[in-house]
Amino acid sequence: MSPKDFDKQIGRTLLIGSPGGGKSTLCEYLAYSRAASDSDVAFLLPLRDLVLSSGLTPRITALIELELEAALQADPPQGFVERLLLNSSPLIIFDGLDEASSSREASRFPAILDAFIAQYPNVRILLTSRPMVFQWLGHGLAGFSRFLLEEFNDQQTATFVRGWFASAGEQYGRDRGEEFLRQITMSSLIKPNPLQLTLACSLTTNQAESELVNVRLVESLLAFSGAESKSALESFSETSIGVDNSDRPLRSSNDLLPNATSVAGEILQQFQHADTQSQDAREAAHHRPLQIRHIEQALREEFGQLLDVSDVESHSDWETILLSRALAALVIQQYLGRKSEVAAAQVVDGRGDCGIDALAVSDDRPEIIVVQSKWGRFRSGGFNLADVLKLEYALNRLISSDYSFLSPKIQDADKLEAALASPDCTIRLVLAAPGESALHPGAEAALHRMARDFNALGDILTYDLWDARTIWQVVLNRRRTEITISARMADYIHAAEPVEAYLGTLAVADVAEWYRGYRDRLFPEDISATLDRDHIRRLTEAIIAHPEHFWYSNNGITILCEDVRRHWSPGPRGRFGLELTGACVINGAQTVTAIHAAMQLSPGAASKAYVPIKIITAKDAPSDFEDILAAYV
Repeated sequence: MSPKDFDKQIGRTLLIGSPGGGKSTLCEYLAYSRAASDSDVAFLLPLRDLVLSSGLTPRITALIELELEAALQADPPQGFVERLLLNSSPLIIFDGLDEASSSREASRFPAILDAFIAQYPNVRILLTSRPMVFQWLGHGLAGFSRFLLEEFNDQQTATFVRGWFASAGEQYGRDRGEEFLRQITMSSLIKPNPLQLTLACSLTTNQAESELVNVRLVESLLAFSGAESKSALESFSETSIGVDNSDRPLRSSNDLLPNATSVAGEILQQFQHADTQSQDAREAAHHRPLQIRHIEQALREEFGQLLDVSDVESHSDWETILLSRALAALVIQQYLGRKSEVAAAQVVDGRGDCGIDALAVSDDRPEIIVVQSKWGRFRSGGFNLADVLKLEYALNRLISSDYSFLSPKIQDADKLEAALASPDCTIRLVLAAPGESALHPGAEAALHRMARDFNALGDILTYDLWDARTIWQVVLNRRRTEITISARMADYIHAAEPVEAYLGTLAVADVAEWYRGYRDRLFPEDISATLDRDHIRRLTEAIIAHPEHFWYSNNGITILCEDVRRHWSPGPRGRFGLELTGACVINGAQTVTAIHAAMQLSPGAASKAYVPIKIITAKDAPSDFEDILAAYV
């Protein structure tokens, strides 16, 4: 059907199309065609600009008046829009139901539109939407006829690509165009729609004439793509790069990244591959932090014998892929508490995984953990824009219940399907890489935008970034499961539920023994790095000067541990003993440090002091208990 034939069909009409399929371009064409002819007037209203409120019908008319005022640079005649809507049949185009300014407004819009149509029955309405949002809200548009904007077929794709290369200049030639067309046809990522083909052809032929090329995207590419990609992009015109026009609204600029996810991911990966060896050489010139080597050792010891790497063809890649998969397993283990062999089995990394390296579903809630891991250079080993775009493509397939690309490695298929079917389903995305930063320049904005799009109608997607510091902290915390300390008390209060805990009084000599044995390993890293040394000095002086008052004036120590074993322990420091496994001081690190210092300086005086202590065991606590606890300590 031609655009003109489609125009004749518009009454109460819904146009459904995939991102980059040309919905906005068709809307602009229809509005332009009417402006250039004697047809009834058309108003093009992008829904991203529409702020809806209660009593919305006047709000739509007010928006039309604002559009007229902007076009005419003058106030429209009073009552003009009202008369136009009542006495003629204007075409009102609402473009982008999926781009309304909030999920609440999007969900209200069908009812609002019904009210608008009831007040102005002569108007013709065209509404556009992506398929996913239509599936959520389509029940409110029952009276609308529906049209699907199809993607290019093979012949149309070939015509587009050959035409592009022919117009790009003789230096590209027919052969290069045919080779590019072959790659497009074979690609599982590049969709045959106008925007993705335009971006693919534009990047390949290094042209900037297309107004779809966004200055911010070009700058992001130059920021992280390395020497090869920079050379390939240097021929972009000065009007696109040198002029400060980044705020100029280019067609589809708000949607360029979401619409181009798969093609940009694939093309940029090709750009970066050529620069890998030179970056490896630069990295070798710098010594990696000692902690990275400890992380490698911990990953090999934990998962080295459990992971399947039989699919790795190149011996030179074996070590890197093993560590990357081990890191993905560590993430699953950290979030869901799975045993090492179970976490290793939930690694799905392999050819065609679209960036998903591990996937698991929580046992007690419909939460899906999706992991993308990478093992590489410390200085530049984070995730780039291409990684994020490729992962977005995978997540879109996942929420559409298409996870065939992960077979046969996927372990939780039934639980995954059940989680996706739940209205309470959430997805936690974890990007883990042992670099100074988990993200390259240009990737953070794309990741934030991806989360915003997924959460358009409610919070579904959250993401966590694991850089080298975070990974090292996780490894340290796992080492703390080896920390076993004793607490001897004359008596204590025992709370069995909802989380097992003990409250009592402890001689400071026991605390000093803990610190002598484990030093700062007793504390979370983020606490030990921020201790107030002046406050520790004052506490030390107070313990030595007035040990009998210390129990009354100090807030005490809170310990979170993996398990507690009770035993009889008669002696001068108490009758009951608690053996704490996997202990961590989550509150009172300065008190512990001061007690040790006081016992070093004046053991005779300091040993007379006692300190309040609270011991919490996480053995049977809810999975999110530590996060809840962190908000209060």
